[in-house]
Amino acid sequence: MATAGRRAASRGRRLTPRSPSDGNRVAAMATRQSSAVIERVWSRLPEGARAVLESELSPTDLQSLLLSLARTRARRIGPAEALGRWKSDRFVRPATIDPGRLSDVENRLWRRLRNTPFVGLALSPVTVLGTCTSVGAVDQNRIVSTVRSSEVVSDPTNVLALEAARRRQSSVDPVHLASCQRVLRAQRFIEPTPRRISCSSRWCRVPGIGARVGRRQSC
Repeated sequence: MATAGRRAASRGRRLTPRSPSDGNRVAAMATRQSSAVIERVWSRLPEGARAVLESELSPTDLQSLLLSLARTRARRIGPAEALGRWKSDRFVRPATIDPGRLSDVENRLWRRLRNTPFVGLALSPVTVLGTCTSVGAVDQNRIVSTVRSSEVVSDPTNVLALEAARRRQSSVDPVHLASCQRVLRAQRFIEPTPRRISCSSRWCRVPGIGARVGRRQSC
């Protein structure tokens, strides 16, 4: 009976609705802190540097500058520091899920799409910078941006929408796409769980592109 009681209590905890205000408060606080840090950094740079970096440099020149900075800083990092970062950086730690079980789930999902109009795609780990902010109206601070004018995929639905739009430019036929993708998100969660972590897998479908986009399911 004790075991049954614990299971019931566990079910009760899972069914307890969470207050959306908690996440809103955390997001607002993070935004204020980020803005303060950014303004402090800009204040240390020469006058006019902000306009040059934000607007005047071409994307190619800005990329070259950022790559040079990354190369210089990477040369200063030794094995001990790399190990320290590996242990503390939430973006690089391995996922806790069993890869064998994950593969089984993905295979079952792909089998269900057989004999359907959906075309499977193995997406790149990165997409063009601004994919989520332009298609999904998501703040860029929640996306892991790179120095090569790209961003790590955080929602493959948006990427599939772009690919579907590209295909629709040369065909009037409906476009049905599907993908199962590892994604990385930058926002912090109050209580990280297997469904609320920075790195996870997303199974998504984009059916019959006209204006309608997306069904997304977590793996």
